[in-house]
Amino acid sequence: MRVVFWNIQHGGGAVRTPELILAVLALEPDVVALAEFRAKGRGGTWRGPLADAGLTHFASAGQGGGTAGGTAGGNAVCVASKQALTVEACGLESARLLAATVGGVRLLVAHVPSEEAARARVEHFGAICAWARRAAMGEALLVGDLNASRRGMDVLRAGQRHEALVGEVWTAGLRDVWHEQGGSREQVSWWGPNGERHRLDTAMASAALLRRGVRMRYVGLRDGAEGASKVGKLSDHAGIVVEWGADASGA
Repeated sequence: MRVVFWNIQHGGGAVRTPELILAVLALEPDVVALAEFRAKGRGGTWRGPLADAGLTHFASAGQGGGTAGGTAGGNAVCVASKQALTVEACGLESARLLAATVGGVRLLVAHVPSEEAARARVEHFGAICAWARRAAMGEALLVGDLNASRRGMDVLRAGQRHEALVGEVWTAGLRDVWHEQGGSREQVSWWGPNGERHRLDTAMASAALLRRGVRMRYVGLRDGAEGASKVGKLSDHAGIVVEWGADASGA
């Protein structure tokens, strides 16, 4: 199975959206998960091509409402899949979290708030950890923009707080696929407006899923970043491709 996650930055934008769609579909995904998806903006622009590519099963997290769920511009996370998906409660009503089961694998898509929303940030990490404790006994995958790096494993973001919460996800039973496969601590997945370069987007898998040979890689990197390719700036975030089974053999 091949899962693609991408924070598409402010809904994708008029110019970037067609390029992003083509880039995602070129990866031949079985599951697509997006952050900063805007159902009331260019959501339809995404859903048509995804459905045409066989990704006909779709779910989006709730829009706005409440301290935890509110997001700028109506941003949300969503999932499109070739296989039927079953949406599940994840313990926190938020446009930034979506839990589902696809092909027997429990999936959580997350977009954790930044430090400016400290309470919501703690609430989201708490919900992620609670989900991980329930799901980690089987095949489970967390993908998303965690807005955090791990001390000793990544280059820490300046001003990062609540760092221990990232470790709690590990304690709950999920492992960072990037580091499990020996990925570089210098890897970049986000480029900030003031020249910041950090790995904030990742995939974390349960032991049962790791035993299936899960691999991950970054795509859409800006030239000059670790492992970068000259594909231009599709977003301020790189995309993630997570694969296992027959798909992982060519990663």
